[in-house]
Amino acid sequence: PKPSPDFTPIISLDNKSILDRFLKERAHFSHLKEVGLRPPNTLAILGPPGTGKTSLAKWIAAELQLPLFVLNLASVVTSYLGQTGQNIKRALDRARTESSVLLLDEFDALGRSRTENEDVGEMKRVVTVLLQELERWPDESILIAATNLPELVDQAFRRRFSRWLRLSLPDQRERLSILQTHYKGQKIPAHHLELASICLAGASGADLAAFANRVATRQIIDDVTPLDALL
Repeated sequence: PKPSPDFTPIISLDNKSILDRFLKERAHFSHLKEVGLRPPNTLAILGPPGTGKTSLAKWIAAELQLPLFVLNLASVVTSYLGQTGQNIKRALDRARTESSVLLLDEFDALGRSRTENEDVGEMKRVVTVLLQELERWPDESILIAATNLPELVDQAFRRRFSRWLRLSLPDQRERLSILQTHYKGQKIPAHHLELASICLAGASGADLAAFANRVATRQIIDDVTPLDALL
């Protein structure tokens, strides 16, 4: 079934501008095709762990009303000659069967494998296959690459992506927005959430979600109010 958005991503204004433009151009897909222009269909998302790369890909798929397929490249890269390429090709062929969003997670796994794997020739072949797929990826679908380690991404891939989003750890304003989302509908004074957002400096979006989960657990187990659980 096609997903539906159940949250609004909390990202920087620069990234929001890039993402809004990407979605706007996708919304005019048919018009662009009619005049001979190719709509953007590839997107790279960079950022430290826990900054919401996978969640953002899910949100994009939901906004576009397309099914989401996820391929973790680290899980399919193997030391067996030819196996890696076959695994990736099967996944790509599956995603091609319908209009969809394909997320290639841990895209940097290819870079790590070229430095750690003795069979450099095999990895070069895999990179070549992926480069070809990016060039001829169906206009009706979106291919998203997500990575924690952009420095390991092959230079040849950089010009193949229509847009680049660089996520960073949330600042204090963004941390507050994330906490407000998690505590929506609960009677917690605004200044308490603001204090928590300051104390949680350096936390990622995933860290903040885990914090909210721990607080909610304490609220249930210790039978205390949301405010007492937070404190």
